[in-house]
Amino acid sequence: MKSDFYTAIAQIAAERGIPREAVLTSVEHALKTVYKKMANSEEEVEVDIDSATGMMRVFVIKRVVDEIEDPINDILPQEAVLHTPDVRAGDVIRIEKTPDNFGRIAAQTAKQVVLQRIRDFERDTVYDEFSERQGEVINGIVQRADSRAVIVELGKAEAVMPAREQVPTERYRPGQRV
Repeated sequence: MKSDFYTAIAQIAAERGIPREAVLTSVEHALKTVYKKMANSEEEVEVDIDSATGMMRVFVIKRVVDEIEDPINDILPQEAVLHTPDVRAGDVIRIEKTPDNFGRIAAQTAKQVVLQRIRDFERDTVYDEFSERQGEVINGIVQRADSRAVIVELGKAEAVMPAREQVPTERYRPGQRV
């Protein structure tokens, strides 16, 4: 059974025309950001989201080394054994560090980060679509017109037609196809 969390991600992806993986990646990125802000740390972290329950878990990634060079990302073998038995220098371990109130706080903060990443993805998608069509004549519908510019709807995007690119004798009215 899919969780409500994954259902919501699928719905957002469908509504915005974004691949589900892109939405999920942005959620994971947002949760990493939230954890780093909550823990006030620059540790390397991974976020696992259980597909069945939607439960989020945070793991700190540490390199097992004989001599610590980077205190944030390195751990000594004698300390690593407490988290993962049978570990040697050179291994990489995952230590669970999910805060107790992570779900509620993470949801509030992650929402803003996810929405921003979705807007960025949409903007990049629209830009990519129209950047390839530069120099082409495109049909659109006039939304607004004044003496300085005409705003034309082009489907997913709006375009501005400045006065210098307009036909001087032509008048533009809202709803008119140009």
